[in-house]
Amino acid sequence: MIKNTIYNCITDIKDYFIVKKYKHLLKNLKKFNAGEFGNICYIIGCGPSLRVEDLDSIKNKYFSISSHRIYKIYGKTEWRPNLYIHQDEALYRQAKEIVLLNSKLSQYCAFPEFYVKYDEIRDHHCYYFKLKKNPQKKLKLTNSFEDYICNGSTITYTSIEIARLLGFNEIRLLGIDNTFKVYLNEKNQIVENNSIIEYYDETINNKNINLPRPHLVKKSYEFLKSQSLIYNYRIFNYSKTSKLDIFERPDDYLL
Repeated sequence: MIKNTIYNCITDIKDYFIVKKYKHLLKNLKKFNAGEFGNICYIIGCGPSLRVEDLDSIKNKYFSISSHRIYKIYGKTEWRPNLYIHQDEALYRQAKEIVLLNSKLSQYCAFPEFYVKYDEIRDHHCYYFKLKKNPQKKLKLTNSFEDYICNGSTITYTSIEIARLLGFNEIRLLGIDNTFKVYLNEKNQIVENNSIIEYYDETINNKNINLPRPHLVKKSYEFLKSQSLIYNYRIFNYSKTSKLDIFERPDDYLL
């Protein structure tokens, strides 16, 4: 535990000076103009309920944000996210060439500012956002892309925050199923349930990457819901077979 804390502190210090040196090569998402896209944003996850026909139905109609390994479905649909984001460094290092290649297929892409330490990111001319590297015990919504987005233990939290900061006040979740095949419980123990289908593509797995922590993810979603009236946004779960019951389902959630 102490070794990990020291290592994280040293890494954070190194990242700070690298960001300071190279940040001018990236564009802050505050410069992104989403005004032309209306007020509805879809957050696309990689859950098993995700269907090609659902993606085809929102293509060119709504702004969408997706992330990480969504690119594995690109061969089956012409839909592409308007904004592709990434925040898992372990996953990025594992497949950086694939991530960069497929992020170029999206209309825009954005990475946490500390990704600027990677040479290929500095040459990629993408947008950046400020993100706390480690999950926070106490979450708070940020008011601007000039501030740090809290780490809500899931990239869906980050995606919702980005959508909100871009000006979207109706956020629709699709393929966010809240299914976890291998995860860490509250005692930091690895739990595995091989009967669970976690992703839309069976070739996707969590080997050698940060394991999810469902108890922290739940708290993040509950926090987002609790703040929706204060910050004037609504979150709907359009995922067809989702186990996520925190957000309301609209009558037309089957698209």
